[in-house]
Amino acid sequence: MRTLSEQVVVVAGASSGIGRATAAEFASAGARVVAAARGREGLDSLVEEHPGSVVGVPTDVADLSSVTAPTWR
Repeated sequence: MRTLSEQVVVVAGASSGIGRATAAEFASAGARVVAAARGREGLDSLVEEHPGSVVGVPTDVADLSSVTAPTWR
């Protein structure tokens, strides 16, 4: 993957599985990652593994009020 420094990527479902792997790859490539997921524990560990590169945002993308919450602003 090419270097993604100075880029911001939003990954939904980032607490486990393919979403987590995708977020980790983007972070390793230099991107700033906004990791969104319902699972807070998975988000916290992802943030710990990539300090300074990943911001975890607890979000349920099926719930509009969760996506438009002040956390996203």
